[in-house]
Amino acid sequence: MKSGIVAAILAVLGVTYAHADNPTWKKVGGGVANGGWDIGVDRSHYGCFALGMWEKGTGIRFGFDADREPYMWLFHEAWQSLENGKRYVMSMQFDGSPRWTGPAYAHRADSTPYLSMSWGKDKAATLFNEFAVSQGVSVWYGDRTVARLRLTGSYAAVQELFNCQKAMNEGRPAGQQVNDPFGERESRSDPFSR
Repeated sequence: MKSGIVAAILAVLGVTYAHADNPTWKKVGGGVANGGWDIGVDRSHYGCFALGMWEKGTGIRFGFDADREPYMWLFHEAWQSLENGKRYVMSMQFDGSPRWTGPAYAHRADSTPYLSMSWGKDKAATLFNEFAVSQGVSVWYGDRTVARLRLTGSYAAVQELFNCQKAMNEGRPAGQQVNDPFGERESRSDPFSR
């Protein structure tokens, strides 16, 4: 049953995950189809991500965007009432740690709705550490529980996420810039910059 749900979600999120341009870096704990994590590469911005899914169909993708800001997507096929582009204030808590509260924005990958959340680089170390060492995470929308998930293998997943991102940063093609290459900053790959 779980592998069928995983296959359906991955098929729907194919544009963002399983596409040939987004290869799997490593499978942690047997991979997402076996209750573990898939560490993938989003080649559109050379950012790595970890993908996990749970038996009731809830999934998490977390990683780094083009500016190396940490982000997390939370998704489930049943959340059809999410309005694309709408802002939702969400809270998230790892074990007994203080809650993280902030905006999440609704999106759709084909017919699967998901919420995207991001945090500044200044909070990345704390966020990833809590994700890695915690036994579980709870997520709320107002006073409604959205998800309560066990984070089995999350420490290994975060370690592989960092290994993947380090390799992507080192292997980025010359001229591939995260910031505006036409800005005032010098760029060795741009012979026309001043």
